[in-house]
Amino acid sequence: MQSLPKAKQAESLKICQLHTKRNDRLGAPGGGTAVYYKRKLYCCPIDIPPLLNLKSSAYKLAVTGHGTLIIDSVYLSPKKWLLRSDIETLLALGDAVILIDDIVSYNNIDTYIGALTKHIRSVVKRCQRKVPANSDRGGLPADVLELIRVKYAVLHHASAYPASEYRSRARALHCEVKTSVKEDKNENWSTLMDEITPNYKIY
Repeated sequence: MQSLPKAKQAESLKICQLHTKRNDRLGAPGGGTAVYYKRKLYCCPIDIPPLLNLKSSAYKLAVTGHGTLIIDSVYLSPKKWLLRSDIETLLALGDAVILIDDIVSYNNIDTYIGALTKHIRSVVKRCQRKVPANSDRGGLPADVLELIRVKYAVLHHASAYPASEYRSRARALHCEVKTSVKEDKNENWSTLMDEITPNYKIY
């Protein structure tokens, strides 16, 4: 939320059972931000590098099953320009940054788009990794791969239409795939043992 409190109103902004992260000017013009969050949330305020035209308050939010989120409340005075460097500074706080803004700037949408595009490219580049190609020995035969494909198709069908016959078919395919994969592994293991059999005799 945007805040512009007077000095005597500072205490009245407090809300029971809520923490406050503020970055405003008490009793002076210029605007600012204030963020309220529940105490039971796994949040912690973070320091933000100096910004030229933006006012910002940010905190980390831990989410189960997800990486850390950065929630950032942003305010831009109508008299100031939206700078790309400010947006890039905020996006650099983490991989998952949510900007909650009060920005009165109708002609600078390209600034947002450019900064966001650069951030996405850097995150994608940082998260890239090389995956080794499967060797011929470790790959599954075509018939086993086709059986696995059919199994997942049946599982999807069974979840969409939960009938007993579909569930029975899915269980049967699961057992069949498990057996086929096990047989293929045993065959590959036997082939490997034949290849590393010593070519000398022990007397």
